[in-house]
Amino acid sequence: FDSQCCRFTCQTGRLLHTMASWMSRALSIGQVAFKIFGFFCIAIASILICGTLYIYFYVIMPLLFDMHSFLGILFFIPASWISFNLVFNYFMVVRTPPGSPVGTLTEEEMEQMKNEKAPKKGKGWTKFCKHCKVPKPPRTHHCHICGKCVLKMDHHCPWINSCVGHYNHRYFFLFLLYLWIA
Repeated sequence: FDSQCCRFTCQTGRLLHTMASWMSRALSIGQVAFKIFGFFCIAIASILICGTLYIYFYVIMPLLFDMHSFLGILFFIPASWISFNLVFNYFMVVRTPPGSPVGTLTEEEMEQMKNEKAPKKGKGWTKFCKHCKVPKPPRTHHCHICGKCVLKMDHHCPWINSCVGHYNHRYFFLFLLYLWIA
């Protein structure tokens, strides 16, 4: 009975190892697919923004107002300001990284954090990322699409091909605000 149990355990272990290797391959393929999809989303968003601005400034505004009149200039100035802020904040949210924690611990501190038990769900947070192998400050989460930990992570946004985090949250919020105003 013991040999059958040992054989079953060994076969189950091999099966689980094979499944884990296939899952990690699928995850890495998924990360690449999301990155490629993200570049298409950035291109689509840029085309939509530029196309909408072109139609507004070169088709709609000349039909509504004489651009050399006081009323035309009065409507042109705020529309230009909103358009500039829309494009600027989108460019900045795409270009600004969300922020990642820096691992500057000694080997002893690293081992101590690795051996620390994970808290029960809803009872605090773990202070060490098992994927990145770096310490995690509060409100830091690991993004499986980006493959890194993100400070003050809000969400992963395919329209910017990155996470919304500590350093680019302001630009993301302002982009959405100006998009809503426009």
